[in-house]
Amino acid sequence: MGFPWDWYEKLGIKKFGFHGSSHRYLAAMAFKLMGTEDIRLITIHLGGSSSVCAIKNGKSIDTSMSFCPNSGLLQGTRVGDVDGTALLYAMKELGLSVDAAQDEISNNAGLKGIAGIGTEDFREILAAADGGNRRARIAVEAYLDGIRKYIGSYSAIMGGVDCIVLSGGIGEKNPYMRERMLENLEFMGIKFDSQRNKEVGGEQGLISADYSHDSRAKIYVIPTNEELVVAYFTRRVVEEKRDLKPEEMVFKL
Repeated sequence: MGFPWDWYEKLGIKKFGFHGSSHRYLAAMAFKLMGTEDIRLITIHLGGSSSVCAIKNGKSIDTSMSFCPNSGLLQGTRVGDVDGTALLYAMKELGLSVDAAQDEISNNAGLKGIAGIGTEDFREILAAADGGNRRARIAVEAYLDGIRKYIGSYSAIMGGVDCIVLSGGIGEKNPYMRERMLENLEFMGIKFDSQRNKEVGGEQGLISADYSHDSRAKIYVIPTNEELVVAYFTRRVVEEKRDLKPEEMVFKL
């Protein structure tokens, strides 16, 4: 974030990131499947709330969510990354209070706000798009574009990618969306296998093509297990009778 430095010092505004329990679990599973932590990994959690995380050699180096869950990818009802001036302009022109604007960008924006069919349920939005609803189609395409941009940018900052993990309700159960977000990425060494993609239905599985010049990255669908991670760290806190430091919150399988 490029806000004035004083905002960080006086208000504590900084990048926190969210979905940590999910990304920790997905990373641990990826390390187990790949046989090492020394990989360039992108974990993608897609559902009513969505985020992407870049993990290099076992350490998270970037994540799409920032100061709050409203940031990053389009969410079901939350705005995702936003032009700050556009928000201020809307508040001024519509006479919105801070609380009213917060409600709008948290509950009436994102996929729901773009699609305009009264729901954030992605299954219904995708069905509306397939049925010819223009706004629903815009919502689907904007969502896909955001995911692909993060895959590209995180691959760039890590110097490539060795493994991609897809999870969350959409990532686990929607072959069409998996195909669309990963198509035409062979130039990055990312190539999915269409048949494997169709056969994976909510279960763990490999959907990348066999290793070749165009397919150097492994692509896995992995159902997330945030509850296991929360239980693991809760047990540690109770047993050790203290809060854990951030650097101690390492989850392995």
